Amino acid sequence: MSAPQLTEISTEKRLDSTLRYLYGRLIASEALLLAIRFTYRGQRYEADTPEEAKGLVDLLETAEKERAKSDPDFARKLLLEKAGWTSDKFWGLVNGIGEMQIKLLEAFLASGQYPVFADRLAATLGLKSQVSLAGVLSGFSKQAKRLGVRTTDVFTVNTYWKGKKKERAFIVSDGFLEVAKANCWPFTPLLKAGKEQHAASTMDTRK
Repeated sequence: MSAPQLTEISTEKRLDSTLRYLYGRLIASEALLLAIRFTYRGQRYEADTPEEAKGLVDLLETAEKERAKSDPDFARKLLLEKAGWTSDKFWGLVNGIGEMQIKLLEAFLASGQYPVFADRLAATLGLKSQVSLAGVLSGFSKQAKRLGVRTTDVFTVNTYWKGKKKERAFIVSDGFLEVAKANCWPFTPLLKAGKEQHAASTMDTRK
């Protein structure tokens, strides 16, 4: 009589069977199962299923969007958080890039939420051609990467064709625009305003 053959059961199948057995015993004993625990903005939440957790997160995000409509300060805070910008990260970038790259950022911020075209950008920076502009942009990309900042965190570029001419339009990101405003940068407008006020007070004194 030959020895009985043993069927090898994979580790995955054994584990699956064990989990099913434990789950069945817990249900039979009416034990409370908490499948998911997560933290959202410092508050701890619990849900029994992934579906419930997702539904709860959706509700929380919807409530934030509604609050942002009527609370500008909260809207700015929310924007900066989602964009990943902090004052430390901002100043780390500003203090870690070259002079031409600084002028590049100033030009982006001067355009606000409006796009600035490559030819206009090159002229603003005092560059003779868009080839020179490409060098400034390449330098910024390398410097920002070294500092842990993605180019798209600062600006995006849209390329399209106008007839046979290739056009590029640069748009500063909402997050970078907001963090620059929060840190009163660049300082040029503030210095200019200070000079104008000083000149006005001088004129008043002379009168």
